[in-house]
Amino acid sequence: MKKLIGLLLALSLCLSFGAFCETPVTLDVGVLASYYSAAIYYADKMGYDTEEGVDFLLQEFASGAPMNESFAVGELELADMGPAAVHAVGKFDAFVIAQNAKQVAVNLMVKPDSPLLAVQDENGVYGSAELVKGMTFLGPSGTYAHYLIIGYLNYLGLTIDDVNYVSAQYPQASAAFELGDGDICAMQNPNVYDAKQKGYVSLGDPAVVAPMYENLVCARSACEGKTEAVVKALKVIYCAQEDFINDEALAAKWLKEYYAHMGYSASDEAIMDEIQNQKPLLTLAEAVQVPVGESLIDTAVFMQNLDMIDQEQTDVVKQNKRSDLLYAAAGSDAE
Repeated sequence: MKKLIGLLLALSLCLSFGAFCETPVTLDVGVLASYYSAAIYYADKMGYDTEEGVDFLLQEFASGAPMNESFAVGELELADMGPAAVHAVGKFDAFVIAQNAKQVAVNLMVKPDSPLLAVQDENGVYGSAELVKGMTFLGPSGTYAHYLIIGYLNYLGLTIDDVNYVSAQYPQASAAFELGDGDICAMQNPNVYDAKQKGYVSLGDPAVVAPMYENLVCARSACEGKTEAVVKALKVIYCAQEDFINDEALAAKWLKEYYAHMGYSASDEAIMDEIQNQKPLLTLAEAVQVPVGESLIDTAVFMQNLDMIDQEQTDVVKQNKRSDLLYAAAGSDAE
């Protein structure tokens, strides 16, 4: 009888306080070794997700390209992605649902004796078509590094066919460059700062030669089958980002931990440079002011013009964007 009374009491409490008894909805979330994804990692570790009624199951990736493979086989539901999202959205029927940051995490770096440093234009961009032609670039394909390389070449009036492009993930590319391979290396934070301390030079502001935003991308199955959970996930992610924006010491602590967790060694100075000087993260209020998906559409058109994707894929990217989820997270009906 006592057990029965106890069970009835527990049931009564669950009915009265249902929110505390509900099982959080799981979401398979893809993250990168970046400041943007560090906020998602922080939200998960702090339990912001489960407090909101979702449970982030984090999957870690070296770059956006392998994320596409996971979207293709249904292993990812939500991800922080750069231009590689053109394939997740255009080929594997995912949706762009928000922009979470300005894409500034990658720079094209050269050594201090590079002949490219002899020429700099009014926008602060180093190099010329004559000097760059025939040089070797290192960096992962299908990512912002690839987009940045193409953007830089296009800025100079060249195409990818005018240079040698060796695809390698960021750590391998940087290591090879250190050993003397290649002329120009796409490096990702925090390695950009550390490279500058060694005397390496960025060829120019990425926002000048290849401006774009980081994207939050969601599988169709999650958009349609876990809509409420996805809206909650957006609230969680922007809440975490705003914690970082409002507290630089907190951001530095967690970014350092996250980089170490992802296998990157980052100096305190490199981390603070990213937080204080680059300031990539957007608040929720800022994010709703950025037209959802437009940056990725620009990326798709750019890639199509270079014959990297076809018209059909660009058309899908143009269609597969949803702003309603972001506006729901912000508590707004604006469109």
